[in-house]
Amino acid sequence: MTPANKTPFSRLQPNLIYLATWNINGFWTKVRDVERFLDKEKVVVLALQETLIKATHYQLEIEGYRSFISDTKEDFRGMLTLVDNKLSAYEVPHGLSWLIHVKVFSYAGWSGPTHIFNVYLKSEGNFRCAQGDCLDMLKRIINITKRDSLDSRFVVMGDINEDGLQVYKHLNVQKGENPLTIAPIAGLVFTRFPIRGQKQSLDHIMLDSEHAKDFKCAWVCRNYNASNH
Repeated sequence: MTPANKTPFSRLQPNLIYLATWNINGFWTKVRDVERFLDKEKVVVLALQETLIKATHYQLEIEGYRSFISDTKEDFRGMLTLVDNKLSAYEVPHGLSWLIHVKVFSYAGWSGPTHIFNVYLKSEGNFRCAQGDCLDMLKRIINITKRDSLDSRFVVMGDINEDGLQVYKHLNVQKGENPLTIAPIAGLVFTRFPIRGQKQSLDHIMLDSEHAKDFKCAWVCRNYNASNH
């Protein structure tokens, strides 16, 4: 017998074009919220941080999506990138726990590939130097990839844990051209719960400057059970 198609009707529509990032702070406690978010918001690629899932736990999977995983370790809280099965995609390995690089084809009908980077950098001032080194490494990876693939587009999503000025400072201070710009946000930009009464906006979506005009403005979704919205 042919099994019933469990895919919701809305998931069968061809307008899956949205990209999203979410600091989930525990995947399995919010998996139903993730499924609802993917379906309702028509998300084709979702970058998750702080999954808290180790290699010995159940695999991180969502029906209809491919999973690209960086497992939780002693000093690292884990990451996951979900890509809709309707798109061809494969991971580009770099041996870095804080970065998942997925090359996606046919996104938005474009002929060239779209490189999606899910990043998760440590917070607090003691890691400022490490954050700068990571952003410099990311910049070099993108510049090398751009040189070898002129029709590529680049999107960086994740938990960067620095304000925009500091991000630009890190990207501009080292040798080599800075290929990235922070995506503009429509509406309220606050993405985190108040800390000591102060609202914050520390997480970013970055685009390669050459193709930033191909993307619409980002916006912050606030009606889900999130750590960072």
